[in-house]
Amino acid sequence: MSVNHYKQIYQWAADAFRPAPLMSVAEHAESTLYLSERTSAIAGYINLDYTPYLRKPMELFTDPSVVYIYLCSGTQIGKTVFIFSILNYIIDYKPCPMLLLYPSMDLAKSISKERIRPMFHDCPSMARHVTGDPNDLQLLQYTLDRMTVNYAWNSIKSVSSHPKQVVLGDEVKDLPAYIDKAVEDRTKSFPNRKIVKTSSPLHKDDQIWRPLGFKRDYEAEEAAMQAQGKGPWMPVRRFIPKGSMCVWQWHVPCPHCEHYQLLHPDRVRWKTDIPIRDLPGNAWYECENCEKQIMDHHKASIERRGQWMTDNPGGNAHGFHLSSLHTLLGDMNFGEIAAGYLRAKISGSSEEMQAFINSYLAWPYEEEEFGENVINITEIVERDSGYHKNTIPEGCKILTCGVDVHAKNIYYTVCGWGDGGRSWLISWGIVETDMKSGGDAAL
Repeated sequence: MSVNHYKQIYQWAADAFRPAPLMSVAEHAESTLYLSERTSAIAGYINLDYTPYLRKPMELFTDPSVVYIYLCSGTQIGKTVFIFSILNYIIDYKPCPMLLLYPSMDLAKSISKERIRPMFHDCPSMARHVTGDPNDLQLLQYTLDRMTVNYAWNSIKSVSSHPKQVVLGDEVKDLPAYIDKAVEDRTKSFPNRKIVKTSSPLHKDDQIWRPLGFKRDYEAEEAAMQAQGKGPWMPVRRFIPKGSMCVWQWHVPCPHCEHYQLLHPDRVRWKTDIPIRDLPGNAWYECENCEKQIMDHHKASIERRGQWMTDNPGGNAHGFHLSSLHTLLGDMNFGEIAAGYLRAKISGSSEEMQAFINSYLAWPYEEEEFGENVINITEIVERDSGYHKNTIPEGCKILTCGVDVHAKNIYYTVCGWGDGGRSWLISWGIVETDMKSGGDAAL
């Protein structure tokens, strides 16, 4: 065998054992992840120009110093693309034990059947890792050539039986805290573990909003309302991250003055003589710096030049917050969002208003701040004056008794009255009677 033959063999061996070049999730997704018409409204290979804000969260997934990634966002932002991109990356490029976490078993089954299992047939980068045995692609478990993917939901049993290096959780706002803790415990034996959670928020103490550590910035809200000189189209909200997590917020430049800014829903404007049905396509955003109109046709350009900004860089936990004002997907324009709010407000339904606040603006819903009269347990405790049933408190000067007579019993309440119209509920109850037809009640 000649020297050239030995050199060729050496080159083949070197090529075979040379590690693959390091790729980010974003690079891998745009070159390999294919979604068909069956699973996506935009079929074809992933193009992150439609969701430029997903690049940084994807890049952080390959950062060895990062363990936790939270994406708190509104609808039509691309949370599903984010999850699928990481799933495809792990299966094709960095195989390891993985858990897909959903709030219920029914949702897990639905996602598996309608979205993910079809990807094993439509997406070549995933299809090549299928074993060929139809039993290996179960509804809630995929046994692939180099790894296993399991599903879990709101069940300790489904979580605790699977130690995993990577956890991808979707709509985690609906999960209780003990499930969240159990999932984290199952990853601790892996030094390079990753826990990714995506969701729109529900309330301020749920599993996606609470970790971000946002606090209301009342001074900024007051300044925003005064600067407008008139009532905003919806309640002004300003949040600032005050916790230990590195929280990123998406800023976009004004197409007129280049000022980078967060988009706040109270700066959406439209002509008052336009009916709600015609608002989509007929609204704009008012720049906080030059006050010129940012139109829907400007969004593609400014979003692709957008930047994530934070005041607390570093650490192993990173959170991202994004409202639907930024989306380039579907028909979610400024007017559509304004119309959604007005319809929820006109309906008078707290459920519809909550759906709008959570799903479009990516804010937690606080009923007392959106026209609801709420009495919580803290207020009840604070209002406790110390007096009890059948006890006449100090200051009570007159007792009155009200009764409601029925055929077999009498309902009664005893009230106490003091100076200045102050009142107490002293006693209440039901007394059985000997009521006869046409007779009197006997107490």
